[in-house]
Amino acid sequence: MSDEAKQPRFLTLAQVAEELNVKQSLVQGLIRTGELRAFQAGGRGMWRIGRQDVEWLGPR
Repeated sequence: MSDEAKQPRFLTLAQVAEELNVKQSLVQGLIRTGELRAFQAGGRGMWRIGRQDVEWLGPR
């Protein structure tokens, strides 16, 4: 199984922030402004971001 197949399809705010090496508040701001696509899954504040969208942004 390749490394890509092992990675989750959707990430949490914390995972995205860690991957981009930024604060969670910046990730939330990117979602709020529409620069980063995300959706709410489950309860309040549980955002999920597609891995492909994070890869498109790249490190800041």
